[in-house]
Amino acid sequence: MDAEGRFLVTKWKEYLYLIGGGIDDDETPIDALHREVLEETGYTIKISDFLGVAENHFISKYFPNLSQHNSAYFYHCELLKKVAEPIEQEPILWATLAELEENLFHAHQLYMVKRFILKLR
Repeated sequence: MDAEGRFLVTKWKEYLYLIGGGIDDDETPIDALHREVLEETGYTIKISDFLGVAENHFISKYFPNLSQHNSAYFYHCELLKKVAEPIEQEPILWATLAELEENLFHAHQLYMVKRFILKLR
């Protein structure tokens, strides 16, 4: 979250997604987070806090024949230094809580964002 209370996200189609992604077989969740942030944003990060694990079971309108299960680790991070150009093509933007409530694809991501905001109060 930045000083204005916005969250860094990627956008695919009409949906927003928190920065992050899959964990490769030889990675820890923290290793994967460092790699994913670098690939998606070009930045290095400092991880401040582990926020928790949340799961989501869903069927996407883009893949209606696949039941999907997403289990995710959530961390509070600080962007440090841009060291590369992003590898990913999806746009990166800062989104307000209202924008996340309207456009965040994964319900468990919104749950963890709200839990994080409550923790700050």
